[in-house]
Amino acid sequence: MAAYLYNFGKFVQWPAEAFPNANSDLDLCLYGNDTLGSAADALNGKNAHGHRIRTNRIRRGGNLEQCHIVFVSTSEQLYVQPLLDLTREIPILTVSEIEDFAEAGGIVGLTFHSNRLKFIVNTGAATRAGLHLSSQLLKLAIDIIEERSP
Repeated sequence: MAAYLYNFGKFVQWPAEAFPNANSDLDLCLYGNDTLGSAADALNGKNAHGHRIRTNRIRRGGNLEQCHIVFVSTSEQLYVQPLLDLTREIPILTVSEIEDFAEAGGIVGLTFHSNRLKFIVNTGAATRAGLHLSSQLLKLAIDIIEERSP
């Protein structure tokens, strides 16, 4: 799963204002119970769009402002809607394996399909967040939700 997060970082473009400067880190935040452990830590220092990846662990209610990618643990299923409301128009790529995550307004929902990890993309949520998803990423998605604006 950590490899997916790394690749999402390579195939998503953030607006320039999402980074304090051109050399800033790309912050990958693990929100809730850490299910990725050392696999996520192995991403530290890797490069995505000229930014070094830095992994952070954040508890419920923690500050997400420095995050570029937030992986929401299934431990947060009961609290996911307030989190999505909070990040709705902020350039944060939200990713989770919580059921119906993309349908609820998350940007990337991970799911198992034929015993393989696949993903669903909510392009409306990405647009609202100011993120550009590459056509390569969209081609790999098993479903694309073109959510209407509220």
